[in-house]
Amino acid sequence: MMRRNIKTLGPKSAALVTRLAEEGRYCFTTRDAATVLGERPASAAKLLSDLRARKWVARVEKGKHVLLPIESGATDLYLGNELVLASKLVEPYYISFWTAIYHYGYTEQVPRTVFVATTKQKRSIVFSGRVFRFVKLAERKFFGYEPTWIGADQVQVATPEKLLVDCLDLPQYAGGIREVAKLLWNVRDRLDWDKVAGYCVRTGNFAVAKRLGFLTELLSIRRGRDALETLREFLSAGYALLDPALPKSRRFASRWGVQVNLPEDEITSWRFS
Repeated sequence: MMRRNIKTLGPKSAALVTRLAEEGRYCFTTRDAATVLGERPASAAKLLSDLRARKWVARVEKGKHVLLPIESGATDLYLGNELVLASKLVEPYYISFWTAIYHYGYTEQVPRTVFVATTKQKRSIVFSGRVFRFVKLAERKFFGYEPTWIGADQVQVATPEKLLVDCLDLPQYAGGIREVAKLLWNVRDRLDWDKVAGYCVRTGNFAVAKRLGFLTELLSIRRGRDALETLREFLSAGYALLDPALPKSRRFASRWGVQVNLPEDEITSWRFS
């Protein structure tokens, strides 16, 4: 790749690129650029159009851009910046599911999809080899996140407790119930179990509590037993699919009201690999 010379840019373009790079703001909006330049958004948009043509910036969607690496034509995102970019694509939002599992270091598999929880309906965006998928949650489920610093930016990420509950609620966005069981095992000692139980009730989806109770006993996790016993008082009648993405089965775990549609040895196979 050829390294570009910032001196080939006009003074305003050079000032914008330099300022954004110095502040570590590699993901930015047209309004951000206008603020840096002290210009109207329309003027900033025109300048950004020229920078896109010269491959100094790339547009993710209308009004939202990334500053490209110094090597001309390179479009790979900076490490971690896909989360910063995701934070600018929708409001409200927080990072959860498989992406947050990787963020916390509970899997070595690098996700190519960035899962963003939001209360809005928004189509997926494909940019620089990443798929940004927006998972719409009901208002009652939109809680349990906190800011974390990534470079110069703060990004909202699900807490470990809410991450677990989100994945139990919608395991298809976490790699399936087998990966959720692995997550549960990895976070078992750092969870506030009373908070987990409260979150299960707050979501209003009793399947979350049923899956949690079944998996906790399957994995012989002793911590949180008191909280889980309290949680059983809130369970609804009937059976919930252990993995909603798989076909029904005729195997049932009556204590937690779970239809076990994946063999136990498959759920725990990661423990022996």
